[in-house]
Amino acid sequence: MSEFNFAKKRLEEIYQDLESKAFFDVDTTIALIEELEKLWLGHQPDATVQPGILFNEDSSLPGKSCGDLIECARGLRSEQIQHLPAFTEIFELRASLYRYQSM
Repeated sequence: MSEFNFAKKRLEEIYQDLESKAFFDVDTTIALIEELEKLWLGHQPDATVQPGILFNEDSSLPGKSCGDLIECARGLRSEQIQHLPAFTEIFELRASLYRYQSM
């Protein structure tokens, strides 16, 4: 599998996982998307925040744990994925969740 196809498949899996989490926990899904954005922009995560505290790893959210999703995303470079549809869809999902929260 080429590097491009690998990145595309992984990003689509991340999007699908986020979408399934959004049905159960909007706040956690938004926080997770914000952490992914920081990661893809090259910012280091806040060392004072433990992943288990930021994301309730004991929750019954579907799919991979939040920590596992962040690890999956680590290998994806922003310039490699920013033109893929799933990249845009992730941030559109966040925007729709913000609108949902404000209602």
